[in-house]
Amino acid sequence: MAQSSQRVEPPQNTGRFKLLKKWFNEDSDLPNPYLEDPENLFAWAVSEVNQEVHLVAPNIAKPRAKRAVNAAVEYLGLNRETLTRSRFVVYNELQFALYVWQEGTREAKNMAKLQVERMCRSDRQYTGMARFFAKEAGFPL
Repeated sequence: MAQSSQRVEPPQNTGRFKLLKKWFNEDSDLPNPYLEDPENLFAWAVSEVNQEVHLVAPNIAKPRAKRAVNAAVEYLGLNRETLTRSRFVVYNELQFALYVWQEGTREAKNMAKLQVERMCRSDRQYTGMARFFAKEAGFPL
């Protein structure tokens, strides 16, 4: 029996092009984040009253984005209560940093800029959401 930590390699005669073609021909509802940027498919909606942030399709969404969001919500549970509320905590911190970046003193703006950049790094929790709201606020990424 193979160990679960072994990496499965594609067959030698299968090139990257063939693998990509197979992936896109499958037309999967869930995006593969290694082949398709989810930031182009996902948007976020805030409920201040419920203190939640929900994954939604963009306002002018193409059918592909709607399918991706629906699948992510249905099969991965990306709008379950624990996630929507946890996202709100990060969203709130981001909004404060964005406010200081826009309205604070020069020193405060520099500190806030660094904080927003940290929150938008790919190794952070809810990076896609943070980038969405940072761009919406006019923050240069």
